[in-house]
Amino acid sequence: MTKQEFIDRTKMHPTDEEFAHQINVMYSASGENIDKDTFCADYKKHHDSILLNVFYERCFRLSDKLDVFRAEKKAYVTFLLQKAQEYKDYDMYQQAVRMVGMAQVIKRKLELNLELWAEDKDYIIDNIK
Repeated sequence: MTKQEFIDRTKMHPTDEEFAHQINVMYSASGENIDKDTFCADYKKHHDSILLNVFYERCFRLSDKLDVFRAEKKAYVTFLLQKAQEYKDYDMYQQAVRMVGMAQVIKRKLELNLELWAEDKDYIIDNIK
């Protein structure tokens, strides 16, 4: 949703920063379950809610932590796969699979240009439709 669409629906005039960092973030986070009109009507009705603003801030901080966690997890999987390749260590490979699943392991190995093992190839053959 654009800022102008929001203004047209609510008759509210947020700053560019308010729209970008709060309103649009909240709208995007609501996903496909809520249309623009419903979101705008509810936002207009509840935008001053202390409780909703507290939850928004908590959600925003947790989202940042989740992004950090995902980046760390990707780095750990990369490390495990590189070491598994270097030392032919099946246990490290299996740990990477447990962390992200076989499809993500294969994708990461391809991104890193690592050799595909027999299990990787079997998985690809079994899952290509």
